[in-house]
Amino acid sequence: MTRPLDEAFDKVDDRPPLQLTTMEEAELEEAEAEIARGELACADEVRAMWKKHGL
Repeated sequence: MTRPLDEAFDKVDDRPPLQLTTMEEAELEEAEAEIARGELACADEVRAMWKKHGL
């Protein structure tokens, strides 16, 4: 690996795991259920979301 990549991995390894709030956990579970049901955004919906956020 390259030195910058090694340094990046070292920084990530030193961080504690991300702790989700109860609300974030519920939203994640709902998102996973939507994916399991095949409820995915179409390309136009994704473009509209990016445009809404100026990207």
